[in-house]
Amino acid sequence: MATFIRNYLVYDGDSVPDELIDLRYTASIDPEVVANPPLSRPSGLFALRTLWRMDLTRDSRLAALQTPTLILWGRDDKVNRPSGGPMLQNIMPNAELVMTSRTGHWMQWERADLFNQMVGEFLSDSTVFRP
Repeated sequence: MATFIRNYLVYDGDSVPDELIDLRYTASIDPEVVANPPLSRPSGLFALRTLWRMDLTRDSRLAALQTPTLILWGRDDKVNRPSGGPMLQNIMPNAELVMTSRTGHWMQWERADLFNQMVGEFLSDSTVFRP
């Protein structure tokens, strides 16, 4: 898990303390998570089709979504390609995109102050939730 987190989830793997990896590992082996994994790696004959469908940027329903949406995306994300953020913004009529450099998939940890500020401002903006 340490290798995956340091090599794929963050921009600067050396910045991730062992304690955080231990916490993440402990959460991943929770019996409820093990029994009902949020995501599982597709395999078998239809693996490619399953991977294609798991790409939420391909979901045609997004174009009809009127809900204000804040998209926070790391330019150096190795889990979801960086082009995914702008793709979502172009598809979703009420989406706002914030992309940050030197940030991987764990923006909420790598850029916690900015993440919290952006989410707080988005949620407190009274115009966001008007019909």
